[in-house]
Amino acid sequence: MDEAVFEKMNEIMTRGKVNSMEAIKRRDDLVASRKAVPKLVSALNAARSKADAARATLKQPDDLKAVYDQVDARIVKAPAETLQDVLSHTQAQLDSVLKVVDFVQQHPQKIKLNGSMAEVQDPALLQQLNGLMEEMNSRAQQVMDDQRKINTMVYGR
Repeated sequence: MDEAVFEKMNEIMTRGKVNSMEAIKRRDDLVASRKAVPKLVSALNAARSKADAARATLKQPDDLKAVYDQVDARIVKAPAETLQDVLSHTQAQLDSVLKVVDFVQQHPQKIKLNGSMAEVQDPALLQQLNGLMEEMNSRAQQVMDDQRKINTMVYGR
């Protein structure tokens, strides 16, 4: 899974990272990252299937099988399931980011970008933008929580 998934996942996270409203200028990178997520899910599923198939071919005594099952659950299954969560949440977060980007681009006369901030004079429009931003920030928090889980699994911290 390391080669097939982690490197590509880091690339998606880097390209899809949003620190400010400046992300609007990087819509193509965001779309590319969003399109890459399902491919990564497929790579993860393929790696997991390959590991499961290899495990199924092992011939083990019952006492060793029980120990191996515990190790497999901790080293293969738990990380794969956590990565599945990360990818699902990353996809949802990128969808939210793209909603914000598209909304701002649909209202170029009413939403002005001033550096990394957006200025909105229309209260109704501001309320809509704030709702989209809240969703995006909530999704980003899920992804950060998932990344902490991965770090805990991999590095023990």
